[in-house]
Amino acid sequence: MKARLTTLPDELRGGAWPSSARAVRCPVNPWMGVTFKPVGGSIFMEIVEYFIGFLLGDGYLYHYKKEGKYLVRVADSSKEFLEMLRTEMLSAGYKGHIYKIKGRNAYVLEFSNKKLYYLCLELATNLLKNPTAPFVAGLIDAEGSLQKPRRGSLRLVVTNTNLTLLHAVSNHLRQIGIEATPKPYGKTRRGERQRYRIIVYGKEKITRIISAIPLRHPKFYPPPRGRKSGNERDPHP
Repeated sequence: MKARLTTLPDELRGGAWPSSARAVRCPVNPWMGVTFKPVGGSIFMEIVEYFIGFLLGDGYLYHYKKEGKYLVRVADSSKEFLEMLRTEMLSAGYKGHIYKIKGRNAYVLEFSNKKLYYLCLELATNLLKNPTAPFVAGLIDAEGSLQKPRRGSLRLVVTNTNLTLLHAVSNHLRQIGIEATPKPYGKTRRGERQRYRIIVYGKEKITRIISAIPLRHPKFYPPPRGRKSGNERDPHP
């Protein structure tokens, strides 16, 4: 049955889904199984805020009107990561299941839950205006990557077509003393949306981010090793 797609409002939506499912080749690290620790609120809120951040980057909301189903879906290439996220959400009271995307090296974590559906819509707007550390961690885990454009250099890059999401990241980074302004990235083909990115250079700053913001994805551990950025050229390595 054809579904009526209810994505997040345009001002909240991120880029193409699932972006991090494009083949993140990284080992699973010992962080798996580590739970959230209270920072400034309840553990429940930290788990939910992180999930909403990841949802805005690599997820969708679906409403099957005739069947009365409310689905919340996030995707990633790491099944182990999604299993961790499923466990965290279960501890918050939301039960989900994981399935593989046919023909792709990617998996989906799906929740059929009306309460969670509307909770995500309700909290997303406020979190973009007042981003918390868990929320920003979810955004970076979904849309960020470590890159090595040249030997001896390291940078953290967060890419998205939605400036609202990137401004939320840059605003929070500013609170920990890191200036990173979103800038246009790449050429836009016909019918495509302009991409933007935030770049943070240097191991010291990246380590500070990882220490201050609870990143969960295994691609960020250990921080000294990033992925090569291929033939991507940057005037400021």
